Amino acid sequence: MYLESLLAELSAELGIAPLAVEAQDRCAVCLGGDVHVELHWRPATGMLRLVALVGHPAMHRERLLTTLLAGNLALAERGKPVFALEPGTDAVVLTQSLDTARLTATRLAGRIRTLAGACRKVRAALASEQAILA
Repeated sequence: MYLESLLAELSAELGIAPLAVEAQDRCAVCLGGDVHVELHWRPATGMLRLVALVGHPAMHRERLLTTLLAGNLALAERGKPVFALEPGTDAVVLTQSLDTARLTATRLAGRIRTLAGACRKVRAALASEQAILA
C-alpha cells in the first residue's frame, strides 16, 4: 500500500524507527523528544494532514486565540501550517494538509521538520507572552 511504503521511506529519511499505521489511518512522529507530529491519512481525499500540539493556553486564552487565528489567512496563502483548535480537547494545534499525489518522503520529512520547528517557536512565544501577562 502507498501509505506503508511512504512511511518506510519517511522513517529512513528521518533516521527513526519504522513507523506503523495505527487506528484510523494515523501515526505519529516524535522529533527531538518534545514535539509529536501526527499524520492523519485521508484516503478518500488523497490528503495527509499533519498535526502538532502547541498546548492548552489557560491565561488570556481569548486574546491569544484571536492573535493566533488572525494570522491564519496569510499563513495559508503561503502554504504554511495554520492554527486550529483540536475537536474535543480545544487544544491549540498547528496543522497542514498535503496532497499525496506528488508527495515524496523527502518533501514530507521537510514539512514535518518545518511544522515541529514552528511548534517550538510558538510554544516559546506563548510561554514568554504568558510570563509577561502574568
